[in-house]
Amino acid sequence: FYQLTILSVLLVIGSGGTEKGSINDYLLDCYIQPPPTLLPLTVNTLVEIVRMINFKSYTPVGIAQETADLLHWFCIDGLERDPNAVPQTQEVIPYHQTGFQALREDLLFKKLIPIKKRSFGAYSLSLSEKCTLHAMMSATVDPWERGDEMKTCPHSFEDFRSSKSEQDRARFSSCPLEGGVVQTAGGAVSMGHVLAGLTAALTQQQVALQDLVSSDHPWTGRVWAAAGTVDNVWAATLAGDLAEVAVLQAPQYNMDVSIGIAERWNDTFIPSQLLFANVPYYLVEKRSWQITNAEILGGIEGLLLGRTVSELKHQMPEMRLSQFLDMYYLGTRSGRDFQYCSRLAAFTHYITDKKQTLIDQTQNFALLLTSMTTTYYTDSAIIAERCVKIVEKFLRYYHEEFHPQKCSAQDSVVPRLDIIMILDSTWPFYTLQQLFVSLINKADITYYGSSVTVIKGDSTDVIVNSTLSPVSLYQQLLLYGQNGEDITGLVLQKSLLPLRDVIESGNKNEKSLKYPRRAKQDVVVIFGYSSTINDKDFEIAEDILRILKRENPALRFVYLTSHTNAPRFVRLTAIPRSHLDTIIATQSSRLELVLPKLQDALHSDRILKPAYCKEDYHHWPESTYDEFITPEETISYWIHPDYLCGSLDIVKIMFKNYDYGELYVCMSRDKKEQGDCKPVMVNKDVTHALLRPCQKVGAAVWQWDQGCRPVYFTVSATRTYSKCTGYECRYPDQVRFSIVVQDLHCINLNYAVCSGELRVTPSSYIYMFVLSTLIFILMFSNG
Repeated sequence: FYQLTILSVLLVIGSGGTEKGSINDYLLDCYIQPPPTLLPLTVNTLVEIVRMINFKSYTPVGIAQETADLLHWFCIDGLERDPNAVPQTQEVIPYHQTGFQALREDLLFKKLIPIKKRSFGAYSLSLSEKCTLHAMMSATVDPWERGDEMKTCPHSFEDFRSSKSEQDRARFSSCPLEGGVVQTAGGAVSMGHVLAGLTAALTQQQVALQDLVSSDHPWTGRVWAAAGTVDNVWAATLAGDLAEVAVLQAPQYNMDVSIGIAERWNDTFIPSQLLFANVPYYLVEKRSWQITNAEILGGIEGLLLGRTVSELKHQMPEMRLSQFLDMYYLGTRSGRDFQYCSRLAAFTHYITDKKQTLIDQTQNFALLLTSMTTTYYTDSAIIAERCVKIVEKFLRYYHEEFHPQKCSAQDSVVPRLDIIMILDSTWPFYTLQQLFVSLINKADITYYGSSVTVIKGDSTDVIVNSTLSPVSLYQQLLLYGQNGEDITGLVLQKSLLPLRDVIESGNKNEKSLKYPRRAKQDVVVIFGYSSTINDKDFEIAEDILRILKRENPALRFVYLTSHTNAPRFVRLTAIPRSHLDTIIATQSSRLELVLPKLQDALHSDRILKPAYCKEDYHHWPESTYDEFITPEETISYWIHPDYLCGSLDIVKIMFKNYDYGELYVCMSRDKKEQGDCKPVMVNKDVTHALLRPCQKVGAAVWQWDQGCRPVYFTVSATRTYSKCTGYECRYPDQVRFSIVVQDLHCINLNYAVCSGELRVTPSSYIYMFVLSTLIFILMFSNG
């Protein structure tokens, strides 16, 4: 009745290797001179690199072109390693674009997604950045043994080792590597599917099948005319995968096809390899990975986000791709049906109505795939029949393996921190790298969020210079790991010296700004879990901390230590102005236990400071902050009592709104109370006034003086007009506003801030100089 032929032409791997011309020149270095290691394959890394391209592109383009550019430049689907190729040279590399994924990519970008490649800001990327993007977007599977299987998949290694592959000199791996994937909070996702779905949705079209096939195809025109159309969004996502199953697997297995392959990351903290988990030998041998779990999630997200991006583009016409990905994967937007955690519930509801559409589109794309190969089914009816069964099997697998969950409550309070970390020798350096990669998302280390600096705890060395970039953070850690000395312990007196330099440098940079500041909070995290600190070191550290806090009264310290060492750090929290300092004592140094506690301790309100003094010390200039707030978030600010000291009788804090939306602002002297609240309409401002805000009555040093307490503010956006278009906007629907602090005494960098007198003498600064000199001598006398 019909003939079935295996599409073996797509699966043949030669032995000669690939000439340079098969990989575009821009990506050749990823194979000829690859970086020592890629950046973590996380969505944070993806968003950061895409944002870097945005910033360095000379000509703004629409999100459709931007997404297509990434795929054109970095995606090479189906690029496979040849284990039997000749040794790699400058002219020959052991890779072929012979994987079945290549045909689908070719069809999409030649016939279904009509956006051409253009030159753009990718040339500004470093080698590790561009090679990481290439790895994130190129769908492929490496099935060949690598030599690390005894470590990465020991349980299945021996079973595979006893079975030789079809090629004499190579064996199949018991845990093949899947490429083109990114780690998200909701699991591994095929990012090529997501981006292809977005691009297709922004250029959506349905093309008649008869217009896509060659006129000399042996099937009659009636077959193609009756087949209907191919929708480019479905082809780029789920229907495309299921069509590959129908065309490539079904003839081999007589419908006993494989739907879904479970995967696992080699390292959940620093993901660099996605491995097949417990895959049977015969599936690897016959290359039955047409639809993995990561591709299922990528297909679902590409389908659903394609619909969402089209809707948002009308509301936010200048939205950038980095903004869209940030909003979906990293944002705290609990009030919208626009979160990764809601995707399965949304898809379950969506596919109930669209099941027949999925069947039709799978059938049509399967026909198209068949027409583009040298071998094919001889009867189109069997393709349609098998596609129905394959979609049914897919839906059963989906309902068994993927379970919709409720989105957990998001913390709507958004901190922005300058984090300075002082490390001890508790953890191996790789474990510290894992900790920092985890903190990137938890502490919002981004261009719009927190910065981080890392100091070596046993010396004055700065391991990581202050950075807002997750990419820069990881690259600096790698560089130090390759060239730096091991951390041997914690010497407080040594490590606090560069701390003061870092803080002073930040203050000087802030003073020299020609534009409004960003409100933030300085937090120092000292890792003292296993280090033994002697009394003399504590005494000198106490002196340094007293002066640091006189000069920077809002500076917070977090001490991460063991239960055994915790009592010794209590003395540091009894120093004046240490009200908000925290000791984290844990029973174990395991990151799984440490990270949640550290994340909670890092939550801080943003500090509002007076302006810095010019030439005249007796000066009360305005201090201006330019801020942006996202709907459904609350930003909390505070003014430290020491900054109120020396103020004029009336201190005014003005919140100035622009035309991006509407605000609601509250002020209180008690953090537990909402206080006095006022709406701020478009192009309006409101002012909160404080009458004689600091009249000290003399409380104990570790409590706020009842006559001079902090001032707290909260800001929320009640309405947005989605017109935030500049690069200073993290999201298009952010609302811009300014905070103007008036009538506070200016900060002089050569004097302590309000140490009980209106005018501070320079004696404390001189003392700090003498103390620093003493410590310098001690450092070298002790080796």
